[in-house]
This record gives sequence, structure tokens and C-alpha cells, in this order.
Amino acid sequence: MAQVYKSDFSPLWEVESLSIPQFMTRYNPYGVPANKVVHCDTFSADAITYGSLREQAGCAAWGLRHRLGVKPGDTVLALVPNSNEFILLAHATWWAGAVFAPLNTASTEKDVAHVLNLVRPTHVAITESQMETVQRAAASVASVNPKIFTVLSKTGNIPRFPNDVVGKDDAESLPPYDLHGKSAKEVPSTICFSSGTTGNMKGVLLSHFNLIMNTLQMRNSMPLRFHSGIREVWFPPYCHIYGLATVVICGMWVGGLYYGLPAFELGPFCRKAAELKATDMHLVPPVALALANEHSVQSYDLSSVERVVIAAAPLKVSLQRKLKERLPQASICQGYGLSECSPGVTHQLYDEESSCGSVGKLFAGTEARLVDPNTGKDVNPGEEGELWVRGPQVMMGYCNDPASTKESFFDDWLKTGDVMRVDADGNFWVTDRLKEIPNCPLRAGGYASPPRGRDRRRCLRRLRRCTGD
Repeated sequence: MAQVYKSDFSPLWEVESLSIPQFMTRYNPYGVPANKVVHCDTFSADAITYGSLREQAGCAAWGLRHRLGVKPGDTVLALVPNSNEFILLAHATWWAGAVFAPLNTASTEKDVAHVLNLVRPTHVAITESQMETVQRAAASVASVNPKIFTVLSKTGNIPRFPNDVVGKDDAESLPPYDLHGKSAKEVPSTICFSSGTTGNMKGVLLSHFNLIMNTLQMRNSMPLRFHSGIREVWFPPYCHIYGLATVVICGMWVGGLYYGLPAFELGPFCRKAAELKATDMHLVPPVALALANEHSVQSYDLSSVERVVIAAAPLKVSLQRKLKERLPQASICQGYGLSECSPGVTHQLYDEESSCGSVGKLFAGTEARLVDPNTGKDVNPGEEGELWVRGPQVMMGYCNDPASTKESFFDDWLKTGDVMRVDADGNFWVTDRLKEIPNCPLRAGGYASPPRGRDRRRCLRRLRRCTGD
């Protein structure tokens, strides 16, 4: 008999009739004024406000449709760093009814060719530095001839977004994309790239419903983490589901203030966090290790930080306690998610640091099982088993890969490949991984191995490669 663990949080209102743009424009949960700044970056002195994002997304969507030929259902592949332009391009793509497919700017020609063949995009957004890589990759893939446009700078006669694209007045603006009677569960919005639950790079197809519901799950389960008073410096790539869901969608909905860094450097990160009087930090273990151990961190005033969230890999209890010594005023918690779950599955509450080392409790609306992978039977409470997940955040499937989709599901349960146990209080603990995973500290789905002490600097170098151009 199946042993199903259910969330203790109140049930969610399921939003099945709205697209992401409709959701973003119809609901303002904290009454954020239109002129409040919600995003800044390192590329310009400009800022995005709560109101300007919604106004500019409609005008930019008009330009995508009428000047670049983006139609509903098309796919826009984007190799763009954390920036105001990334935020606007994502929302304009959804506003135009197209599918947004962000890819890491550090991707190799081989990676780009694989993705082009996998998702077959109609359009590709790049910065000038990726021009040759993308052009060579496109030339190597038969029957794929996407229209290329640039972001952040102008290259020759190639259109630049948004400067050469955006509509100039209300007449050159699209309304938020309407699903025309379709369920939001059936309409894809985003393709995020993950090594998948079985090790090979895949395109995770997420619906409008998936991402809206995970936004509601995050706010319902962690109201202290998602509200309009948050101030945060963000370095994990927006192209990964972690940044996409947390900042690009949920952050822009609740109206916090985010400063996007295109790559991680310890000094600039700490300096900007001190200047911004950051209330929150989202970290990965190599960065947590640096914050806890590097003497230079003490020269920055980080006393405003109230909450620290560790994700992308489990954090050792000893390191969590050491980081607490460096930031004694902050609650330090862990969470668990993967691209296939949009991404959130579990999270520690901020008053539950006593469960140090766990990844917390199930998000609202989420169910889980722990299954023996050898027998297919549910394990007893307290025993280790593969985590299976069911909930509104679970992906539609893998893009153009029905075999992998079938392999990753049992009925409507997603098999995550991560081994866990659950304690009597409902806290989940990551204990193992069924499949070997890539050697990267910012893996898009599931968890990667945390660094050993002597490998800290090497891990930070790898982290910069994962987060930067």
C-alpha cells in the first residue's frame, strides 16, 4: 500500500484559466505602487519598476510579434545574463504567447547545437559574445534556421532587443496573452534545461499552470521569504529554474527589490548586499563556505540580512552552524527542488532551524512517497527511499523526448532520483542520489555534491563558470 506524505499547509486556489501575464497583471498581493523599483542590474543605470515591467512587456511583445515574427506557440531560445533585459524578454515572450527557453550563457557550441536540435526554436536571443558560437551551432543542425536578435548591445544589422523592437505607444502594445479557453495546464510557457532525473541534458517543459502554482506555493508556504519588502542581490543564473521562478516570476509578482549580478564574485556580492541593506540571500554551498570562512567578508556590514536560503546542494550541518556564527541575526534554512518541479518541493520554515541539515517540509499542495527503487514498494517511515512527487508544480514532460518522460513517471508520480528519509515531524532529509550527476555546483535539477574544504576555491571557480558568460 502506498505511503503518501501530504503537505500540512492549507490547500491552494488552482489557477487554470490564466496565463502568466494575466496572473501578473490581475493580482498585486501587496498593493505595490507602479513606481516602486523591483529590479536593477550592472549593465546600466536604468531600473525596472513594478508598473514599467507590465507596460514595457506589452510593447515589447508587440515588437516580438510584428517586427520579429514571433507567433503564439513559437519558441524563443535566450542566452542572456542576469539583467533587466532578461526580465523584460522573458515576460514579453510569455505576453506574446510564445515559449521562453533560457540557456546558460556559458554553454559550449556542442551544448547549443544539442539544444537547437532538441527544442528547434524559431528565434534566438544572444549577446555579442555568443554570436560565433550560436552561428556555428546553428549551421551544424539540419533544418533549424532560427532568427537571431541581440540583447545588451548592437551587432551589425541584427535587431537589438528591446531598442529596435519595442512598440512606441499604446497602439503598439499587445494585451496579456489569453489562453482562449484552454487550460493553463495544457499550454507550455517555458523550457528549462536540466540533466534530468536520469543524467542526460533535457528540456523540461513547464506550463503556465506549473509556474503560477509554484509561485503560489512559495508564497503560501514561505510568506516571510516572498513579499514586497525583500531586498536581495541575486547571482544564480536566471536561466536556471531557481532564478527564473524565484526572481523573474515570483519576485516580480510580489514586488521585492532584486539586484541581478551576471556572475559571482565574493567581493562585489558582499559589497552590493551591504549597500542594498539586503534582507535575504539565496546561496549555494560553495558560496556559503566562502561567506563563512573568508576573512574579507567581515569588512562588510551584513547585519540587515534576515534570511539565508541554501539550495542546489545539501549543506553540511557543521557549515550551516559556522555560517550562523558569521550571520547570527539571520535564519539559515535549506530547501529542495528540481527543474521538473518548477522547482519547489520542500523548504525549512524560518523558525525551524532546530531541524538543521534537513530540507524541510512539503510545499502546499504537494504529495510525496519514498519508494524502494529495487522493489517499487513504499518504504516504512524513517527508512530511505527514492522521492516521488505529485503536485501542481510537476512538469508537463521532457520536450520532444517521450521515452525519458515515460521513464521519469509512474502514473502521475515524478520519480526524482534523489534518496531521502522523512522524520516524525515531516522533515525530509537528502541522503543519496541514484544516478551520477554532473560535476557542477549549480545543477539545474536536484542536488550536486557539496565541496570538500580543500576544494573550496576550485568550486568557486566552477561556480563562476556556471553563473557567468
